[in-house]
Amino acid sequence: MRHAWKKYLHAFSNLPLLGKMFLIDTAAFALLFALFSAFSTYLREKAAPLAAAQTALATQDSQALLPFLTDIKQFLLVFIIGGILLLLITLALVSFSRAAIWSTLVKKHFPKKLPWRWVGLSLALVIPALLLGAFLLLVKLLGARLFRGLLSLNASWYVANQQAVSIIESFLNSGLNFLLLLLFLAFLFSAALAFVQKERAWASIGETVSLLKKNFRQLPAFLLFSLGTALLVSLPSRLFSSAPYLYPTAWNVIMAAVSLLYLSWLRLYFLEIFHHEPTIQSHAVHPERPAAA
Repeated sequence: MRHAWKKYLHAFSNLPLLGKMFLIDTAAFALLFALFSAFSTYLREKAAPLAAAQTALATQDSQALLPFLTDIKQFLLVFIIGGILLLLITLALVSFSRAAIWSTLVKKHFPKKLPWRWVGLSLALVIPALLLGAFLLLVKLLGARLFRGLLSLNASWYVANQQAVSIIESFLNSGLNFLLLLLFLAFLFSAALAFVQKERAWASIGETVSLLKKNFRQLPAFLLFSLGTALLVSLPSRLFSSAPYLYPTAWNVIMAAVSLLYLSWLRLYFLEIFHHEPTIQSHAVHPERPAAA
């Protein structure tokens, strides 16, 4: 336990690296937010003149609908092409920012063409991530039923204390959901770390499972300390419960920044547990022994 506590505290020691990860994440997600917001605003402006077309559809008047056909076609064309371009930009931006983050974390210099391989890793992770997400969703549903079943063992107490039951059930479900999210992030972090070492997308998927199995005993400590840190970080939101209603925009910005900062720290803590760098001595070139006389 002392060793786990030491690694946990050490994850807070490299503040410059933490700040760099936070800036990369912030820049990437701020740019994505700006792109999605601009595209959404543009679609709303394009869709505004089409409101009159709804009246023509409601009256089933084909002659009244004819003037809007060109506008409708243009809107659909912009929506499809713009959506595809936005998806490709998102994939490239997320992949390149992950490449910058993990190359910095493991202090490894990548060739210029390697960031494009991170796009391949992102695509290779789609199916495994969906399968894992489906499994974790099943665990969530089963956990929610288990919690409700345990709380309702004493039927009279369950009926008489509905408010307390609701609070306890909400707390248990929130804790389980966050633990499952941490497991999902651990899988993604393991895939990124394996890719840094293998530099091949498909080979990294198998190495991801191997990495998690090799460090399985460390996983409970990772989940426990990460959950505890998240609870501490969320305390201000409990203390200032009225702030989201009084200052919604400022509150959303603050929560987004805190979430990205927590995500940046979580990577550092993950590396403390799952990444075992070889010692300097293991790389040293031992001098040859002199030949026997």
